[in-house]
Amino acid sequence: MSFNELGLRPELLSTLEGLGFTEPTPVQTEAIPIALQDQQDLFVVARTGTGKTAAFGLPLLTLIEATKKPQALILSPTRELANQITQELRRFAQDLPELRLVSVFGGTSIERQIKQLQKGVSIIVATPGRLLDLARRGEIYPDMIRYLVLDEADEMLNMGFKDELDEILNLLPSEKRTWLFSATMAKGVKRIASRFMQQAQEIRLSAEQNAASSTQGVIDHVAYNIPRGRKYEALLRIIDATDNLYAMVFCRTRLETQSLVDRLIVDGVDASALHGDLSQALRDKAMGRFKRREIQLLVATDIASRGIDVDELTHVFHYDLPENAEAYIHRSGRTGRAGHHGQSGLFVEPRDQRRAEYLARAVRLHIKLEEIPKPQDVVKRRLRNWLKEFLSTEIPEQLPTWLEELGEEFEIIKSLEQQDLIYHSCAQALAMTLTKERLLDLDQLPARGRNKRRERSSRDDRPKRGERSSRDDRPNRGERSSRDDRPNRGERSSRDDRPNRGERSSRDDRP
Repeated sequence: MSFNELGLRPELLSTLEGLGFTEPTPVQTEAIPIALQDQQDLFVVARTGTGKTAAFGLPLLTLIEATKKPQALILSPTRELANQITQELRRFAQDLPELRLVSVFGGTSIERQIKQLQKGVSIIVATPGRLLDLARRGEIYPDMIRYLVLDEADEMLNMGFKDELDEILNLLPSEKRTWLFSATMAKGVKRIASRFMQQAQEIRLSAEQNAASSTQGVIDHVAYNIPRGRKYEALLRIIDATDNLYAMVFCRTRLETQSLVDRLIVDGVDASALHGDLSQALRDKAMGRFKRREIQLLVATDIASRGIDVDELTHVFHYDLPENAEAYIHRSGRTGRAGHHGQSGLFVEPRDQRRAEYLARAVRLHIKLEEIPKPQDVVKRRLRNWLKEFLSTEIPEQLPTWLEELGEEFEIIKSLEQQDLIYHSCAQALAMTLTKERLLDLDQLPARGRNKRRERSSRDDRPKRGERSSRDDRPNRGERSSRDDRPNRGERSSRDDRPNRGERSSRDDRP
């Protein structure tokens, strides 16, 4: 099926062709005709990255009339996602200048957003909190909304927006149409569907349909068995052994996120953090650098990363295991997009084994065991890359003269056998980029922390029980100095026997 068969307005069809959209994805094929033709509500469950924005955006742009009053409201969990939805819809609506889109969210001036709304708007993209602020100020009239889209509904509930969603849904007219999009069928999502939606048409993509989406590439789901306390070293090893790495790393806490980034930067990795302790300006800066690929790793918490939409990610690393199957789906769905291949890698320490097995069953995906790269894999990659640079380096015309001026040192170089010269050059190339520790197997690394203390006092170094002094060799309690051998308080020198302060040697009598 092509976009021409879905019933979209002609202006959109020409724009889609110009943007390179040839065939709709499975979620678009199923959702767009129902959204355009039926009067009932729509409930779509599809994985992140399957083209959901176009699945609700294209029907909205077809159905909305050119007026200055808002007819459609799109709710998203985060500022980042609201921005991305707005930008995507503006791309689709470039040949529809009469339709105006405005995004409103926290972290920016509400007065500026009010001025934008007062100029007239057809579609509002908003986060729940900012929308309620504007409604309470009388700057938005919810009773005029004809279409409501809840994007990433499960994420909004996970972020604690249940009360805000209930309040917004109660403000909107009952005759509106509601389109709910979610990556998972969470309990809270079912509650919204049953309470606020009327005979909703449900579309649930199968695993095959999710995989067949043209915006969803192939994701390899793997698990790395990590020795206890060696997650950082394992991550560094994977980074060292992987070409063109462009990845997100997920941690559980803000502190661990920042700490991991600090360590990576010290080890020469271009990384940045994204967590709740950062100001909005710093978060925007980190995201901008990551999207421009000025950094290769973005380390984030689940909450701070919600709504991030970046194509061409090669890897997603679960440095800390996700809390549940829904979190795993949202995390891993950020790679393998736009037809690209990606990998979702779980870091599993021995204590995490049972949780990882439960997670694999819950997500109903085959998660294969992947070996952590060996030191020789790192060496091969580094030398291969170095040799490419070595052979492509332009030789300055003055180089022979400069070398001759070295005198004795250059003579030593010329006297080396060809093989020795190659070995010295390669060893120097490795030494410039890798420490000795980064060339050891993980189980050969020096112990640290608790492991180090255990190593200092191993059981093998302790004397056998038979060699230790027995209790019989120890003095009996009666043989030890008892309190009876000590002088009584009365026998001790009393204060009366001590010289008065005046009889003591004065400072003048001291030599």
